[in-house]
Amino acid sequence: SYRHPRHFHLICKSCNRSYEFLSSDIETLVEEVAAARGFTARQSVVQIYGTCEACRTGRAPAEEGSTSELLFARDALRIAIATERSGLEFYTRAARVTKDVRGRAIFHRLAEEEKHHLGTLEKRYQKLLEQDPQLESRPTFLFFKGAANGLFARGADELMAEGINDREAYKIGIRCERGSHRFFKRYGERFEDSEGKQVFLEFAEEEREHLEMLIREYRALLRRQAKRKPKAKSAAPARQLASR
Repeated sequence: SYRHPRHFHLICKSCNRSYEFLSSDIETLVEEVAAARGFTARQSVVQIYGTCEACRTGRAPAEEGSTSELLFARDALRIAIATERSGLEFYTRAARVTKDVRGRAIFHRLAEEEKHHLGTLEKRYQKLLEQDPQLESRPTFLFFKGAANGLFARGADELMAEGINDREAYKIGIRCERGSHRFFKRYGERFEDSEGKQVFLEFAEEEREHLEMLIREYRALLRRQAKRKPKAKSAAPARQLASR
């Protein structure tokens, strides 16, 4: 019984060694193909056969050392750390471009929370590395292409465009938080009990709280802006002038 969701294998035909990995891109593609054909998938197995580096080059294979669970926890933390870093960059930029005083304070607050969470995750990552001195250099197990640079990276870039106003800054933040929450919740719920599962579900809960805060503040911004709109001038004086 594996402590992570559906995964895939590279299998060397020369030495019969196998290497596990998990890819959200492959998983999504399999689901899309099955859905397009109206097919209900019960099990999927992806095995890629070929020749490993050790057999191809004649060099001794690298010592595995770490369990899959340790590699899984390492990669889960890497993804969470990348997301916190991109979130910190996003909220720092949002605070700079936002003109609304309360909105700017909210983005500053979220940036500080991201900074605090980032420090906590980095300490957790260093503690994990203590279990295996070679863990940092071992091959990647989790391949989440869209999350490699952080789930807020695109949003941070969008804030640099000209003409971004307060409303748009909030909407970009809401979109990023919603996507991040769905990502970590979706995969966290698929993992069996493990540190990787805990990392993802804790992160999903934090993102949910941020999402709800941004939605509340966005609605409050709309109300403030509506109150500040100048009222339409009465047409009565104009009619009086026309009747003279």
